[in-house]
Amino acid sequence: MKTKIQVLIVILLCLGQLTAQVTVDILYHDNREVENGLYGFHMSNFFESCLCYDPDGPGGGNDTIDLCMQMAANLKPRVLRFPAGGDHKYYHLLDSNGYGRRYADVDSFFAQGWMKAGQMASFDQEVYRQDSLYAGIRFLDRLIDFAEYCEDENGYKPDVIFVANIIAAKYNEDIYDENMAVLHYLHDAGINIVGIELGNEHYDDRDTADHAIFRQGTDLMKPSFNNYWNTCMPMLTRLSEDSVFWNVPVALVAAPEPIHGEATGIEELKVGYYKGWNYNLKMRATTSPYDTAFDAFVVHVYQRPADMPACYDLYIEDYILGGDSVLP
Repeated sequence: MKTKIQVLIVILLCLGQLTAQVTVDILYHDNREVENGLYGFHMSNFFESCLCYDPDGPGGGNDTIDLCMQMAANLKPRVLRFPAGGDHKYYHLLDSNGYGRRYADVDSFFAQGWMKAGQMASFDQEVYRQDSLYAGIRFLDRLIDFAEYCEDENGYKPDVIFVANIIAAKYNEDIYDENMAVLHYLHDAGINIVGIELGNEHYDDRDTADHAIFRQGTDLMKPSFNNYWNTCMPMLTRLSEDSVFWNVPVALVAAPEPIHGEATGIEELKVGYYKGWNYNLKMRATTSPYDTAFDAFVVHVYQRPADMPACYDLYIEDYILGGDSVLP
């Protein structure tokens, strides 16, 4: 049985510490060490965004490492969040090409009402681009190569926080087993999984009618944590019964705190939705037997640069340390 750990994991879309603004200058011609406290980064679309990627002419004498991977290794990451980002719901990481985007998922998302007809062509183009440019280049293996390269260069291999695909499991239950297969593939390759996130910002997922994808009851606009919880349960069960991953911390998705949302300009209705989502998260986190099913929650805090560090002070001091938060 897991021990309940009340942990706040804040994943930023910038490289920075929790309560301090950090500025990093990265010069291609003059790489140098950056400040202490930059422990890692998330890798959303990382490998397909490496514009200097050239499988026939890599840098550094390593035929699996390209220039942008070298520059990322220079940041000396301790933790990598992978695959990260909203696009992870389209990924089948054990497929042969790139992130494993599939035409079938485009059709499925359209059939579910999660994608407009006008969007299908651009998503089909993404699949075509992947299959053309990255045929036989599996980005899951590139992650392993990158972690090993970091170990060679920096003396240690970064750990990985894995973001499991949850939303696609609403129409394809095979996704749960696919997540587990990816986790075991990474483990067998020597990658240390230090955390598992069940999805990404699902409190904001909307269909083409602007209805919440995770919804329950008659209010189609209101996102439901309980619907999300029910979707996560098969994955939570698999993890708890797995001989390798049963004790790896698992984090569920939390919404931004209501007052923090108001401070950063989120409209009142959405703030109310966030409060309801987090209230039900807290109920699960503090009620037996649900409280042993997961270990942490993940919240993404967005802010304008001018709000730093004041917004983090508000969030941490008033809501976490102060004990007034609706979060567990």
